[in-house]
Amino acid sequence: MDSRVLEHYRRDDVASEVAEFAKGRWLALEGQGEEGRVFVRWWKGRPLTVSSPAELKALVESFSGAGVRSIYATVSLYGRVASKADVEDPGNVAAATPSWDIDASLSEWEAAIEAAKLVVKFLEEKGVKESVYMKWSGEGVHVHVHEKAISRRVLELADPLTTARALVEYTIRRLEGELKTLAEKWPVLKVENLIDPKRVFTVP
Repeated sequence: MDSRVLEHYRRDDVASEVAEFAKGRWLALEGQGEEGRVFVRWWKGRPLTVSSPAELKALVESFSGAGVRSIYATVSLYGRVASKADVEDPGNVAAATPSWDIDASLSEWEAAIEAAKLVVKFLEEKGVKESVYMKWSGEGVHVHVHEKAISRRVLELADPLTTARALVEYTIRRLEGELKTLAEKWPVLKVENLIDPKRVFTVP
């Protein structure tokens, strides 16, 4: 494991922020194996999860031999994350984070930024302002809406994952023309709805 990565996750501020975001989520550690990129999601038959900065630091230390580069977490927040049955039970999903996956390339990073601006502007026009946040990830951007921004009244109509998926899809469809224009300028650009129960995105 790169010592710089290990030192990064040992920092108290980093461990605190990651652990706070990761509570109730199923984690994945991205590492490097003999055949390339690998994701570690289980430990001794249980889904990876943390609930404190100390647990996060211990987890990274434990898998330092796997060449950990990044930490990911599900869009789903579970009522309980202790067994395989927990993460396979749709009724155990207590909330879900609406997330837009925007991919481009490092050489054409402007494409991802411009697409993210469109998504954020659209959400703001619909009244969603203070609950939106973005993260740079690899060669693109993830745009998220905090899961608690979705009202209880809306969640009475559909389960959390269906609601999150619908919000992401609605936004992409409404922005189809503008996103197509960006893609004509930057063919590498992709904006996708990847919401599913076990989908993971990079942590903050």
